[in-house]
Amino acid sequence: MNAVKGRFGFHPCDYQTYLKLKQLKKRFWETVYASARYDRWHNKFPHNRKGAEPAKYCPLIGNRVFGSRGKNELGYQVWGKIPNKLDQKLLDLFEQARMPLPEADVKVFDAHQLQIINETYQKVENWFSGEQKVA
Repeated sequence: MNAVKGRFGFHPCDYQTYLKLKQLKKRFWETVYASARYDRWHNKFPHNRKGAEPAKYCPLIGNRVFGSRGKNELGYQVWGKIPNKLDQKLLDLFEQARMPLPEADVKVFDAHQLQIINETYQKVENWFSGEQKVA
């Protein structure tokens, strides 16, 4: 696959793949917010919980962000929003696809990356469409 020529430069993937990555990013942040909402509700004592239980969040992406602890690239201990490797890879691929480069020697997404994007997109969209089967 060759780099795709756009109005402002060259992109590493076609427009349909870009739209899938854009939707995955949107679903990632929706899941992060839903996970935080659920955690805030769940951390209260039962007699202090107001309202119904929040909707369950997608277990495929984004839910591994909160409650994690690790070290950043400088070696400092950080808490909170640390995406796992697959989520971070998808977010990085979206950023690569979003910004065009002026020269044609853009690193094009390989077949393995496209397969991961397509499989993850299909699973996430199936979950959000109401089937909600994790397999």
